[in-house]
Amino acid sequence: MKSPACTNGVEPDPVHPVDARLLRRALDWLKKHASKFSFRRVAPVAVVHKHTVYYDLRAALQSGYCPICHLVTLATDRFLDHLLQEYVNDPDLREDFQETSGFCERHAATVASTGNAMGLAIIYGALIRSTCQRISGPILEGSLSTQAHCLACAYERERDAGYIQSLAGDLRDQQMQIAYRTGHGLCVPHLVAVLSSAPRDVAEFLIAQEEPRLNVLASELEEFVRKNDHHYAGEPMGAQGDSWLRALEKMTGCRPFGNRRS
Repeated sequence: MKSPACTNGVEPDPVHPVDARLLRRALDWLKKHASKFSFRRVAPVAVVHKHTVYYDLRAALQSGYCPICHLVTLATDRFLDHLLQEYVNDPDLREDFQETSGFCERHAATVASTGNAMGLAIIYGALIRSTCQRISGPILEGSLSTQAHCLACAYERERDAGYIQSLAGDLRDQQMQIAYRTGHGLCVPHLVAVLSSAPRDVAEFLIAQEEPRLNVLASELEEFVRKNDHHYAGEPMGAQGDSWLRALEKMTGCRPFGNRRS
């Protein structure tokens, strides 16, 4: 029997009856014995979308400080500089300042260090006038409360949360892991925050990196204490000499003797 012609006018090759029987037998055998085969499930490769924050975090790991602390401080400094230069006459900003009594003590010290006297004079001039009106008028319950929230603190919290979520996902990337291994690592508060948001593989990676670092730092602190004992006063102080400062930074995220990053 002649096989039907294809649309292009070329006759298809007929299937040889022997080949067809062998193919059916092979398929039947596979169906019968399929349960004997075990197929290894291959874990999907994590795909990390490399955005601007990814590259910022990867670079910040080489800064010598907790990358999240470093980036949040830089971002807050830029926010404050921009605020004092561009938005001091903004009515919404003035309203926010009246509700919060300005900056908290920490951020007040930060903006004072910028030397932007004109910007501070404008926004705090309006704030002082508002405060004067509040205390000279009828005093209502809660009308003189201060520090409901600091604008810079609110900005910091927002940036902080964003960097934590980004790093928790970005650490699935091999290049980010390499940067982490060779970098400074996270302060303990940010380590705990990232661990609480990270997938299991990232959490295991972080613990494997940070546990040895913490053990080394603890040993350096013990050696620092020992060498400060008068019985061992003659021994030279080595790398453990600044271990107490590094311990403060590791446990709190602060940079001793100053908060502003260069």
